[in-house]
Amino acid sequence: MRTRRAILLAGLLAAVLAAVDGRPARAEPPTCENGVVVPDPEVNRGLVIDCANLLAAKTLFTAPHPLNWRGETPIAEWDGVTLLGEPPRVAELNLSSYGLSGRIPPQLGRLSALRSLWLQDSKLTGAIPPELGSLRNLEVLSLWGNQLSGAIPIQLAALPELAQLHLGGNPGLTGCVRLALYDVPNNDFAAIGLPGCDGSPSPTATFPPAPMPSSCENGIAVPDPVDNPGLVSDCVALLAAKAALASAAPLNWDPAIPVGEWDGILTSGTPPRVTLLALLDHGLLGHIPAQLGSLSALEALWLSENRLTGVIPAALGLLGNLESLWLHKNQLTGPIPPQIGSLRSLQYLRLDENHLGGGIPAALGSLRGLRDLSLAGNQLTGPIPPELAALTNLETLRLNANHLRGPIPSPLTSLTSLHTLRLDDNDITGPIPAGLGSLTRLRHLSLNNNQIAGPIPEQLGALPDLRHLWLHDNQLSGAIPAALASLGALNSVQLSGNPGLTGCIPAALSGVPTTDLIELGLPRCDGEPLLTCESGAAVADPAVAPGLVADCAILLNIKASLAGRGTLNWSGGVSMSDWDGVTIGGVPPRVHKLELPQYHLTGRIPPELGELTALRELRLHHNALAGSIPAELAALGSLDALWLYDNRLTGAIPAELGSLENLRSLWLHKNRLTGQIPPALASLPEMESLSLFQNELTGPIPPALGTLRKLRHLALSVNHLSGPIPAALGSLVNLEDLSLSGNRLSGPIPAALGELRNLRFLYLNWNQLSGPIPMELGGLAAVSRIGLDRNRLTGSIPAQLATLTNLQSLRLSYNQFTGCIPSALRDVPLTDLDDLPLPDCPREPP
Repeated sequence: MRTRRAILLAGLLAAVLAAVDGRPARAEPPTCENGVVVPDPEVNRGLVIDCANLLAAKTLFTAPHPLNWRGETPIAEWDGVTLLGEPPRVAELNLSSYGLSGRIPPQLGRLSALRSLWLQDSKLTGAIPPELGSLRNLEVLSLWGNQLSGAIPIQLAALPELAQLHLGGNPGLTGCVRLALYDVPNNDFAAIGLPGCDGSPSPTATFPPAPMPSSCENGIAVPDPVDNPGLVSDCVALLAAKAALASAAPLNWDPAIPVGEWDGILTSGTPPRVTLLALLDHGLLGHIPAQLGSLSALEALWLSENRLTGVIPAALGLLGNLESLWLHKNQLTGPIPPQIGSLRSLQYLRLDENHLGGGIPAALGSLRGLRDLSLAGNQLTGPIPPELAALTNLETLRLNANHLRGPIPSPLTSLTSLHTLRLDDNDITGPIPAGLGSLTRLRHLSLNNNQIAGPIPEQLGALPDLRHLWLHDNQLSGAIPAALASLGALNSVQLSGNPGLTGCIPAALSGVPTTDLIELGLPRCDGEPLLTCESGAAVADPAVAPGLVADCAILLNIKASLAGRGTLNWSGGVSMSDWDGVTIGGVPPRVHKLELPQYHLTGRIPPELGELTALRELRLHHNALAGSIPAELAALGSLDALWLYDNRLTGAIPAELGSLENLRSLWLHKNRLTGQIPPALASLPEMESLSLFQNELTGPIPPALGTLRKLRHLALSVNHLSGPIPAALGSLVNLEDLSLSGNRLSGPIPAALGELRNLRFLYLNWNQLSGPIPMELGGLAAVSRIGLDRNRLTGSIPAQLATLTNLQSLRLSYNQFTGCIPSALRDVPLTDLDDLPLPDCPREPP
C-alpha cells in the first residue's frame, strides 16, 4: 500500500511541476533507454545495463573536465568507452590521464563483458573493490600510479583471463599477494614489495624486485658511476621500465652489461646520457612505462610497430629534449595527453595506427618546431583544432582515418611549409577552403571520403608542385575548374563519387597517369573519348586477349574501391604491363601476380579480387587495409602465395581458404584478426609457411595442422590461444620454425616435439605451460634457439639439452625449476641462466 501511494504521489508531483513549467506531463524513459544513449534499447539490453552502471559509477569520480557520460550523447562516444561485439557491449574502459580522483566505483564490477580496465596515472584513493573479481572476461587491469590503500582483494586471483595486472605506485597497499596472482603473465608485484600469502614464495624469489641504484653503480652498467650520475639515473629508470616493456624477445637490459650495449639504447654526450631508445618492431607486449619520463636527455623515443597497449603516459611530457616520438602501429588506447604539448624540442610526432580516442589536444599547437604530425588511423573525434595553424614549420599533417567532424579550419591555410595534407576518411563537412591554393609547397592533398560540399576551388590550380589530388567520395558540385589543367606536376587525380560534378573534363587532366575520370560519366571538354580497357592502350590486342581485358576491368573497378587508390597508375591509357604491382604471364596473357606492398592502401580488400581466376600471387602486405578477409578469395584456385600481413584486418580467418589446394604460403600476421584458427587450413597439402602471429586469435591450436607434412614455418605467437600444444605437431618432420610464444597455452610440452629433427627455432615462452621439460627435446639436433621462459614449468632441467651442439640461445627464467643447472649449458652463448635461483651442477670429469 505504501509503495502504491508513493507512486501516486510521485506522479502527482510530476504533474504539478509540469503544470508550473507550462508543459504537459509525460513519463520520461530512463536515460539509458531514451534511444539516444543506446540505439534500439529493447534489442541491446546488455548495453543498457552497462550504461546504467557507468552512470552510477560516474557519481564516484571527480575529474577536472567532467566526463561526457550523459543522456544526449551516444554511449559509443562516451569518454574512455570502447564497445565491441554483436550485440555491442562495453569491452574497454580507459580513463587514464583524465585526472580522476575519488574512489574506484564497485559498479564497474558489473560490466560483465569488460576486457580491459585502465585507471592508472590518476589520483584515486581507497581500496580496490572486490567486485572487480566478478569480471570474468577481464584481460587487463591497470591501477598503477594512484593512491590506493588496503589489501589486494582475493577475488582478483579468480579472474581466469587476466593477463596484465599493474598495481605499482600505490604505496598504501598492504597485506600479501596470493600465489595465483603470480601466474598473471604481465605483472608488477616486484615493484610493490608485498610478501606472498599462505606460505607462497616471496615475489622477490620468483619476480626480481625493481632495481636499486646500487645495481647501476657496480662499475659495469655505468663506468665511473661517481662521475656519471646522469647515466646512473638513466640506468635505474630503464631497469624499472623493463618489466612493463614485456617482450617476446626479452631485452638484455642487465646491470652486468654496459648500458651502451643494451638493446635499442644509444648513449652520447659528455658526460654520457641515454639519448636514443629505439625498439621498433621488437615484439613488445606490455605498456609504455611512465619511468621513461625520467630520461631527461632523451632525444628520440621509437617504440613503433609493436603490440603495446594501454595509454600514453603523461610523464612523457617531461622529456624536454625529445625531438622524435614514434609510437605508431601499436594498440595504444585512451586520449592523447595534452602534456605532449610541452615538448618544445619535438620535431616528429607519430601516433598513427593505434586505438587512441578523444579529441586532438589544442596544446599540440604549442609544438612550434614540429615538422611531422601523424595521428592517422585512430578513433579520434571532435573538430580539427585551429591552434594547429601555429605549427608554421609543419611539413606533414596526417589526420586521416579517424572520426573527426566539422569544417576544415581556415587558419590551416597559413601552413606554408606543408607538403602533405591528409584529412581523408573522416566526417568533415563544409567547403574546401580556397586558401589551400596558397600552400605552394603542397604535393599531396587528400580530402576524400568525407562529406565536404560545394565547388572545387579554382585556386587549387595555383599549386605548382601538387602531385596527388584526391577529392573523391564527397558531396562536391559544380564544374571541374579548368585551372586544374595547369597542374603540370600532377600524377594522380581522383574526383569520382561526387555526383554533383557537372560540365566536362578538362582535356589536360585525361593525360594524368592515374585518374578515375572515366567514372564521372562526363565528356572531355575537347570532345575526345576517354580510354577504356578495350581502347588498345591498356591491352595491346584486346580481341585475342579477352581474359586480360576482363582482368583489366576488374582491376580498374578495384582501384575505385580502395581508399588509397591514388597511388596506383592503373588507367585505360597505360599498358597493363606497366601497371603498378601487376605481372602478366601465360598464353593467352592473364594477370598472374598482384603485389602492392607499402602503397598506403587504406580501404578494404575488394571481394572482386576473387574474379582474377589466373592469379598466382596476391601480396597486399604493409598497408593499412581494414575490414575482413573476403571469403571470395577462395575462388583463386591457382593461388600460390597470399600475403596480407601488417594491415588492420579484423574478423575471422575464412574457413573457405582451406580450398586453396595450391597455396604454399599464408601470411596474415600483424593484423587484428579474431576467432579461432580454422581447422580447414589443414586441408592445404602444399602449405610450407603459415604465419598468423600478432593477431587476437582465440581457442585451441587445431591438432589437424599436424597433417601439413610440407610445413616449414608455423608462427602463431602473440595471440590469445589456449589449451594444450597438440602432440600432432611432432609429425611436422620438415618444420624449421615453431613459434607459439605470448599466448595462454597450458598443459605439458609434448615429448613428440623432440621428433622435429629439422627444427631450428622453438619459442614456447610467455604461456602457462606446466610440468617438466621433456628430455626428448635433446633430440632437436638442428635447433639453435629455445625459449621456454615465463611459464609454470617444474622439475629439473634435462641434461640432454646440453648435447644440442647447435644451440646458440636458451631462455628458461621465470619458471619453478628445482635441482641444479647442467654445467655444460654455461657454454651456450646467450642464456638467462643467471636469473634462475639454482646452483650449477658439478661438471662431469672429462
